[in-house]
Amino acid sequence: MNKILAFIFLVLILFSFSSHASEKSQYLDKLYLKANELNLANQPQWLKLLHYRKGLFSGYKSQADGVPFFLAEDGKTNPQKELEANIKAFFSTDRELKDWMYQNWGSFLEASPKTEIEKEKTREFLSQHPQCRFPARLAWLKEKLGFDEKILPKISCPQFETFKNRIAAKSATVVFSSYYLNNPASGFGHTLLRLNKTPVNYAGPRYELLDYGISYAATVTVNNPVLYAIYGVMGMFPGSLTSVPYYYKVREYNDYESRDLWEYDLSLNEKQVTRLVAHLWELGSTYFDYFYLSENCSYHVLTLLEAGNPDLNLVDKLPSVVIPAETIRILADTPNLVSSIRYRPSIRVLFKERLKQLSSEQTDSLENFISEFKKPDFKPTLTDVNVLDAAIDYIDFTYQKDLTQNDSKPSLLKQKLLSYRSHFNSQSKEITIVPKDTEIPHMGHESAKIGLDYGFAQDQAQFTRLRFRLALHDLLDSRIGYPPYAQIEFLSTQLRFNFDRKHEEEKRVWLEDLAFLRVISLSDWSRFSKQMSWNVKVGAKTLRDQSCTHCLAGDFGIGGGLTFRLLEKVQFISMMDSELNFTPAIHPFFARIGVGPTESLRFLFTDNLTSILHAAYRVRFPTDQTHYFETGFEARWAVSKNLALNTKWIKYPDLKQFPWEVSGGLQYYY
Repeated sequence: MNKILAFIFLVLILFSFSSHASEKSQYLDKLYLKANELNLANQPQWLKLLHYRKGLFSGYKSQADGVPFFLAEDGKTNPQKELEANIKAFFSTDRELKDWMYQNWGSFLEASPKTEIEKEKTREFLSQHPQCRFPARLAWLKEKLGFDEKILPKISCPQFETFKNRIAAKSATVVFSSYYLNNPASGFGHTLLRLNKTPVNYAGPRYELLDYGISYAATVTVNNPVLYAIYGVMGMFPGSLTSVPYYYKVREYNDYESRDLWEYDLSLNEKQVTRLVAHLWELGSTYFDYFYLSENCSYHVLTLLEAGNPDLNLVDKLPSVVIPAETIRILADTPNLVSSIRYRPSIRVLFKERLKQLSSEQTDSLENFISEFKKPDFKPTLTDVNVLDAAIDYIDFTYQKDLTQNDSKPSLLKQKLLSYRSHFNSQSKEITIVPKDTEIPHMGHESAKIGLDYGFAQDQAQFTRLRFRLALHDLLDSRIGYPPYAQIEFLSTQLRFNFDRKHEEEKRVWLEDLAFLRVISLSDWSRFSKQMSWNVKVGAKTLRDQSCTHCLAGDFGIGGGLTFRLLEKVQFISMMDSELNFTPAIHPFFARIGVGPTESLRFLFTDNLTSILHAAYRVRFPTDQTHYFETGFEARWAVSKNLALNTKWIKYPDLKQFPWEVSGGLQYYY
């Protein structure tokens, strides 16, 4: 009798389970049908949550490269199948998911980044229910399809709730960190997203340092600089998003690297910010191939914003080469997106501003005080708190790297000065810096440039010069929106066409100059700032001297020196430069080295009008022409934001043909 009852009970359980499974299957079929009718798989929100981009000819492909980001086998290229797989997964029981995970665990781990940290991160993410792994997708599908809460499993997601409560975002801000030439990866600037714990229009005091900075960066796996460049350009590093307290980023950029921060507050509503945070959590399951010139830090800040607000079409406006300044310009040009712009000056700017507030006697006192505290037996005796505050700022500005180590001499010195400063009751003068409109990054010219010059040489030979630059800025360009003492150029090209050849060895078309990368960093040498100026170039050029006339040669140059401010608008730049040229036309060793000074005067008439007068001398060896000397002058006037007039005169005293030439033309930035 007991066996019969047990059998009947088992049959009832199996029938109930089968009936429930059948009911859920029928319900899912209805959801699939409704999703097809609404064409959800092609809706902008779904495409942006999965980071799908249109293929070159047809179809879609997601830029996300981590397999756990997808639930369908072909989810990377099939938005429809991925949508259906997500719907099914959200309604799956733990038992069904465990069976599915058991079959796919190995392939997921194999497809994840190879570091153990990333693999452990993948394991932790995969152990969660899809409702917890993809909360942004779940919320959107619930809204569009109206999930039946009686059928939808009720899942607790403690990890996601902890993350969401820790971020506690009420608004979002995009932060542009200005150009830092001492790090090639940051030479073109950097952007990150800040999630704020208060609305952007919050009337009370804001505590930005307690907010979270969201940054996208490559996981560097090589130390070799050549491989680093190749991997970065070819997308061979995995890139991922990280969240850290914003004060870490302020410390890194504002203080450690002396970079100004520009904060662009965004007018996203509460729902959009909530979706953005949920999507940020979803991206913990994946990585992106990091491309230094395209899918970089700035690019994925924009994809995050588009996931939060699908009405934004920011990525489509990007040029082929993505520069952080371009992304800021796109944000600023999007109607009703940027609500306000705020400026956080670097420690360098703060120190210079504090110096301006000192009298000449106080400035002398500061210089004497600085020379004293470098002595081992230093004991502070200064009583002028304004000078003392300037001395503390000087330590912050001069010893940024050393201050990160608690037992370093600058760190111990700062502690001593702060302790001494605490004996004085007077408060420090508040430094308030209001930037000019011309300093705001998005106000600058576009980064790509094309130009056309017409010129003639001493014997009336005529020529045209075609200029092209992929990015970004040089010392003659308008300084509006750009650092005044930096030149950063990528793929800068000058192609020359001669109308009439008066000498047989002269070519009709010259590749006059090509710079794969050219960087110049100028720092005014002063009593409180003793930083070297430097330059580097990697590229090619047509040699124009007697030892190798009209030879196209590889060109690598590096130099260093000092920059002095002679007058308010005049800089004197003194560099000791070296160059290496290599081509089979150079006899007998196919290469030569040149070393010598380059002296320049840079006239900063206005933000839009700049000229440079230079003289360069080289001792070259091994070559027939040991001594080489040239002088030149070039000026540029930006008649509008993206249009400039240029003139150039140059003299080659040692050339028998064309000892001097002059040219002028128009340059357009786009």
